Amino acid sequence: MEKHRDGIRIYLIIISIVWFISLFPALFMAMFSPMMFDAPGSETSSWTIAAASVMLSYPLVAVLGIIFSWVFFAKNKLKTALVFSLLPVVWIGLNISIWVCIELFCDGKFTC
Repeated sequence: MEKHRDGIRIYLIIISIVWFISLFPALFMAMFSPMMFDAPGSETSSWTIAAASVMLSYPLVAVLGIIFSWVFFAKNKLKTALVFSLLPVVWIGLNISIWVCIELFCDGKFTC
């Protein structure tokens, strides 16, 4: 059991570093996300609002994923710790899905 716990500890260290490094480009993208609403009519587009919301909330999700994964690891709830460590992956997948939908349904424009 202790060997399994050590493996998860190493995984959490690596994934925490990865999510921490991913915060820098995410904060840069969040800084420019208000410019998505420059086109007339984009402020009412559901896809544009969804894309901006996901981009703005990613840093919070990444930080909470790191924190809660270590909290549950300390409480010896290893499966829950693994789930929380993968929470930013859901946000990345959601972001990619929204951008694909903007490309498919709105022809790549923020006014749809």
